[in-house]
Amino acid sequence: MNQKLRGLGELVAYLPYVLGFIPRRSVVVVGSIDGTVGPISRIDIPPSERRAEAARLVVDQLGRVGLRQFDLVGYDDEEDTRRLMATIRRELSQASGAPCVHEVHVREGQWSVARCACGGCERDEWQPVPEQSRVGAIAEQVLREVEPYADRDELAASVALAHPLVAQAMLTMVDQPFDAMDERDEDDAVAVAWSAVLVTDDDALPVHLLPVDTLLDAVCSLQDKVFRDELMGWMAPDALGFRSHSPAIRSALDDALGRPAWRAAHGAAPLQRDVEIGRVTHRLQALVACTPDVWVDGTATLLAYWCWAHGSGALAGMALDRALDANPAYSLAHLIGHALSHGLRPGQGDPSSREIAS
Repeated sequence: MNQKLRGLGELVAYLPYVLGFIPRRSVVVVGSIDGTVGPISRIDIPPSERRAEAARLVVDQLGRVGLRQFDLVGYDDEEDTRRLMATIRRELSQASGAPCVHEVHVREGQWSVARCACGGCERDEWQPVPEQSRVGAIAEQVLREVEPYADRDELAASVALAHPLVAQAMLTMVDQPFDAMDERDEDDAVAVAWSAVLVTDDDALPVHLLPVDTLLDAVCSLQDKVFRDELMGWMAPDALGFRSHSPAIRSALDDALGRPAWRAAHGAAPLQRDVEIGRVTHRLQALVACTPDVWVDGTATLLAYWCWAHGSGALAGMALDRALDANPAYSLAHLIGHALSHGLRPGQGDPSSREIAS
């Protein structure tokens, strides 16, 4: 984000663009390490008997990241929200040594400051959340084609099975479980399938309309752990530090996909790269929404890995839920889930400067 947020009202307006959805009945902790927004953690309002546990989760995520200060934003101005905010404020300040500067409440399109340590806020005065068109940081996100979901349920629905006929067509096309690939021509064919899935052109064919055999090649390839790891390492090489053990697969991916802007760390215009990263995210979501449960552990975990690597913790968590619902023993999903829940940054042991978890 290049545009600065001018005050707490703009922060409230901007948060859905960071989280990926409009929060309800939850508390968002907005940390600051170097004067910028982040790291951020969001937690649902739990039953009263689990309030301490919920606060400990936030402290585990943010307590050792070097916070300079933090703000609390509570959605829905109710007593349970206020009590959770007070518990988080006390325990996170104690664990991190950082002060809580503001406590803000949001309800029905308005916001109010309940607690202020900066001395410059009018307390308990309800104000309308600024219009999106008047917030420069939101304009940046719109240029990046970012649009938050209406709520968390809508975000979850984006990775649910939405095209059962496509999923059934894939199941019908195979008569036996997928076998590990061991021939170069198969690598080439599967890489070409992935080039169709990951294309980011304006006129790209929607994922669910791709040929069934193309979808099947892409989906089933992730059941081969060697190919899965090679693809993940190729797409986001610095996140989990995947080392290549198959030059043939990497070469096939290079040949089929080239060097898209979303993969280029240098050389691509930042706006173009961010737009393409978002488009890849949407196409991976669409692939998950086509995938039968028998194979969704692979596609949903790939989506989670991609989202974690690019700061979309809420969507990563939703994708992991679908992967683990289908296959509770899927170890890579557990690994990425561990990284999310402990605020680990891709490629490092430090918390992300963007979104940590939801």
